[in-house]
Amino acid sequence: MSELLRLHVSLPSGRSASLSVECRETVRQLRGEVQKSLGLSSACLSLLSESGNCLDPNQTLQEAGLQDGQSLTTVLHRPQLAATLGAFTLWWEGAEELVVWGEGFDLAVKELPEAVRQLRGGGHAFAALTDDRCICWGNQRLGGGFASHLQQVSRVQGTDAAFAAIWGDGKVISWGSRHSGGDSSQVQEQLVDVQELQATDSAFVAIRADRTVVAWGDASAGGDCSRVQDQLVKVAAVQATDAAFAAILEDVGVVAWGLQSSGGNCGRVQDQLRNVRKIQATQCAFAAINSEGGVVTWGLRQLGGDNSEVSDQLRNVEDVQATSGAFAAILADGQLVTWGHTDKGGDSSCVRDQLQGVQRVQATHSAFAAILEDQTVVAWGDPSAGGDCGSVQAQLHSIQHIQSTTRAFAAIRSDGQVVAWGDPAAGGDCKVQEHLKNVQQIQATDAAFAAILADGTVVAWGDPEKGGCPAFPNGDQEPSATAEEKGPGSAGNPALPMSITTVQR
Repeated sequence: MSELLRLHVSLPSGRSASLSVECRETVRQLRGEVQKSLGLSSACLSLLSESGNCLDPNQTLQEAGLQDGQSLTTVLHRPQLAATLGAFTLWWEGAEELVVWGEGFDLAVKELPEAVRQLRGGGHAFAALTDDRCICWGNQRLGGGFASHLQQVSRVQGTDAAFAAIWGDGKVISWGSRHSGGDSSQVQEQLVDVQELQATDSAFVAIRADRTVVAWGDASAGGDCSRVQDQLVKVAAVQATDAAFAAILEDVGVVAWGLQSSGGNCGRVQDQLRNVRKIQATQCAFAAINSEGGVVTWGLRQLGGDNSEVSDQLRNVEDVQATSGAFAAILADGQLVTWGHTDKGGDSSCVRDQLQGVQRVQATHSAFAAILEDQTVVAWGDPSAGGDCGSVQAQLHSIQHIQSTTRAFAAIRSDGQVVAWGDPAAGGDCKVQEHLKNVQQIQATDAAFAAILADGTVVAWGDPEKGGCPAFPNGDQEPSATAEEKGPGSAGNPALPMSITTVQR
């Protein structure tokens, strides 16, 4: 017979329980029993010994050195979501497990060798940072399938098909498609004392401690800055369109490079680019806000690069938001001015009278949604991409935050409920409404939403191929099935440390 251990487990809040377990059980199995005993069925947790050491989930209780009568502390990890263009990862800071689903993934638990400190989604892959390594998964040609021991990784940035990470004392390593910045070998000697990274769709730029920059990747998309290299000094910040960069200089103005039709040449307005404090971008145009509250634009005219028709209205601008082809400027008095492609939100005339007291603006690919001072919402732009919220207008009150896919919006109300509208195939038809209670956070792929509830449950909806309907490993996709209901070890289903509610589109 296996020896029984009597253990006392407790939360920092004081809630506790006593358990009798076999010493041959693993710490992972013990965690499952602790979850049930403390009523934490949707939580991810770690167990700490009396000396404060975190117990290895793969060890047996005997291997972990646990003794009869010992007390353990239960530490809960706050769930967080990360997204690529088509997949989600659910993770917990300090935990060694992830849950992945969406494009290219069946719903599965992924175990890592160390606790995750930070996780970032790129175009088609995820990058997890632990204390001494960077681990990636996803499309191996586009940034996945990479693992390297890197000390003190501080930042990871992604293009559509590659990643770059700052590590150590400012070194940079990149991987993925070489055509999208995955090969930085030609500039490796220059990549020292790097503090920040920025990216277009297929090129990177690094800002060094001396405020100079180094670029690599697709030369036509900003990966070659040799034309303006001598001007790139005292760089304060860099913004990007799909294929061009624009750098704000501390005392001179703005320098742009990359594809000219995407904003890579600001010569037409160079003399106006003084005292710039912020730059926003559509796919192919830039808009710079200066210290006087004016706006200067350049790039593809029809996608926001020409604001001449509204320039006299652009006074005291506080912020600018963008769709793929239009800009929306919030003025100090709460009014809003738009310009750019009419079908992408550049024409707000149909709702102009309602756009008073604007606080914040969110955007899909071709529509805007504004939260007003009274916490209601006004939308405009492409109706099929969220530009018409008439069908849910009565529900759009007490709005705290809006998230978006490329063609739909999801708004969180102060009561924790969610209101969605836009393209049904991209998350605009929320068929999981009854499950969306006490929502804390929403994350989005190109065509799906995932919400974290207060109890740790994750609810996903939208395009199943983009993460909207995570398929369990046994193929079950019942509308109200949760990982918890299925139970550990049932029909190939892993013992998930969370619940996921799924609904077919």
